Amino acid sequence: MSDPKREKPKRRFKLQLPHVYTIAFLLIAFFAVLTWVVPSGQFDRQTIQTAAGEREVAVAGTYHEVDKVYTDPETGEEVDLRQGLGAVLQAPTKGIQAAADVVGFVLLIGGSFAVLAKTNALNAGMSRVVKKLKNKDILIIPITMVLLSICGSTFGMSEEALPFYAIFIPIMMGIGYDSMTAFIICFLGPNLGYCASTIDPFNVLIAQGVIGIEGNPQLWFRAVPG
Repeated sequence: MSDPKREKPKRRFKLQLPHVYTIAFLLIAFFAVLTWVVPSGQFDRQTIQTAAGEREVAVAGTYHEVDKVYTDPETGEEVDLRQGLGAVLQAPTKGIQAAADVVGFVLLIGGSFAVLAKTNALNAGMSRVVKKLKNKDILIIPITMVLLSICGSTFGMSEEALPFYAIFIPIMMGIGYDSMTAFIICFLGPNLGYCASTIDPFNVLIAQGVIGIEGNPQLWFRAVPG
């Protein structure tokens, strides 16, 4: 008669990736510790006029170290560059406030796609596209990447592409590709357009303002792929 203790399968140790919130909190805590260790420094700044209004920019070659605790000459208040427990706990909310426009945009886009997914309109539309392409369903990849690149080139689409991951992963796996293919489409597509920006206000117009160019005289040249 066999021993039931020997027949019991052994549990193997399985390494699991921590939750994304855990990773984010650990990174915040890690960089907060670095503020106590790494020497602090700053650039002198000047205010310039850009297409997006007045903006402070760093002056090249003016970097210098500063004390961790110093008195602001303009306000007379004491500034402590070391980040403590309170700063770590407030970092997520302050980050959301600083990027409220991007967070709101992602929520709106995600909600829109959730409605499309609930009504099955998106799946029906993509199924129709796949059927029309038949054996040429691989064309979905370049067509989608071109469209996402245009979005990245015109209005700076980058993190706004997050909702597309949940859409293209099942589509790519359904036509025989893996999830990495969907990741490359949604990540590489908009970021290639972002790198070759034409009228993106987040980098092109600000950069033109920094160097003193008004308008968009090099639009035709930047439209040509590098």
